[in-house]
Amino acid sequence: MSDENTPFFLDLFSVMAGEYKEDFNRATDPNILGCSELMFCSRKLAIKKIIKFGEIDTTARMLHGKILHGVVQSKGILPEILVPMSLNLNHRWRNLDVEVERHIREEISPGKFLDGHVDVYTNRFLVEIKTTSMLLEYYTKEVAPFHFAQINLYMGFTGVHDAYILSINTRGLDSKSPKLTDLSRKWTYCVPVTFDQFVFDSLVEKAKSLFDAIDAEVFEVFEGPEYGWECKYCPKEVKEICGRDEKPK
Repeated sequence: MSDENTPFFLDLFSVMAGEYKEDFNRATDPNILGCSELMFCSRKLAIKKIIKFGEIDTTARMLHGKILHGVVQSKGILPEILVPMSLNLNHRWRNLDVEVERHIREEISPGKFLDGHVDVYTNRFLVEIKTTSMLLEYYTKEVAPFHFAQINLYMGFTGVHDAYILSINTRGLDSKSPKLTDLSRKWTYCVPVTFDQFVFDSLVEKAKSLFDAIDAEVFEVFEGPEYGWECKYCPKEVKEICGRDEKPK
């Protein structure tokens, strides 16, 4: 890392520290559900809220993703990445008021909130940044259902009904580049997403049922994870209470 980038990374790590503190406080608050959490195992989420278990992901993969988010947002290179994606955003971008990490907290029932951050907000469209280290031969250009669902929540709450999911393969980062901006078409792609009212309504109802279960301290009403790989990453404190070790079919 060159000396000229040192202030940038110090600021970035300061922001990340604040985000982790916010994540922990949210994780232990039974009256707040994270929009991203809602995409996955309801049984796990209910247990975590009931026992007030604060799980913070500090793995290298997560840290790498957070740093890349900060680079893309803070260095102002987002238009440079979006424009080559054949989305014709170049002539419109300069006329937009762009806000990064826009905080959303919506009350969906009395005293119960859904909470999240939009990576990039404009009055015309939203952008959600996703990172992966998966080899390109295994990397498809289809939007993961949980990414589609998450951005639908953001579209519904902001009233901005067009969005893009910008996927960045972290293997495209040139570690020798002092600016960390060597991301080409080869390593990025952008997929447009249109608001789906049914998906939005279903997620809000799911959140309400979760809040009811958390208040009653009953997690057994939820069958288990949505995806087979979730059990593998479930913390042992939750597994011991869950009592389910099988994966969904």
